[in-house]
Amino acid sequence: MLKTILIADDEPNICRIAKLLISPDDYTIITAKNGQEAYEKAIQYSPDAIFSDVLMPKCDGFELCKRLKENDQT
Repeated sequence: MLKTILIADDEPNICRIAKLLISPDDYTIITAKNGQEAYEKAIQYSPDAIFSDVLMPKCDGFELCKRLKENDQT
């Protein structure tokens, strides 16, 4: 079973570049375009690692980390 990485960034090119750099043979890559979407996908997919931008709309990276830490599921 492949490990899952969630990449949260409002800049689409960053997500595209990360997908190119991270081997699809080794990891499943999930992307989110803002902190709220990243939080929802973290609950849905339970990723093994999350790479997050700090400045994002709807919920910034700091708020995302806070919400993830407060939720026992994540």
